[in-house]
Amino acid sequence: MSEPDAVLIRPYRDDDREAVIACVRALQTYEAQYEPRMKPPEDIGDWYVDGQLEECRQKNGVILVAEVAGAVVGYATVYAAMTCEDPDEESYEYAYVADVAVNPDQRGRGIGRSLLETAERHARDHGSKWLRISVLAQNRIAAGLYERFGFEPRVIELEKNL
Repeated sequence: MSEPDAVLIRPYRDDDREAVIACVRALQTYEAQYEPRMKPPEDIGDWYVDGQLEECRQKNGVILVAEVAGAVVGYATVYAAMTCEDPDEESYEYAYVADVAVNPDQRGRGIGRSLLETAERHARDHGSKWLRISVLAQNRIAAGLYERFGFEPRVIELEKNL
């Protein structure tokens, strides 16, 4: 029986663009079952990665990629310098994991957890005291991962169809 290929978590490089876009498209496809207002996967393109890279520049962020056998199979984006702008809270900074995506054929191997561990390390290295993440309420698999990783509910946003 052969050992599974090792997972390497590393910073994004320009030649990762198409693979990251493919990961985002797979995530869009998956999340559409929970949120019908998701953009169609084919509408995701360079603009998405460009937007995250710009946010990374502005907010001490990084796009991390998960690589297995030389292929990108997942990614996460973390911004280490988000500012709380809620008028009823004091101003403070926190880190925010904007995206975590692992290709469907690679899920269940601990890749998402490895991405989160590296994102947390980036946040700590940049002085963050808090790390936040969002998840669609019906995406129980992702929510379970985040809870096992130590995230706890902070704010619950509810919506009513009209």
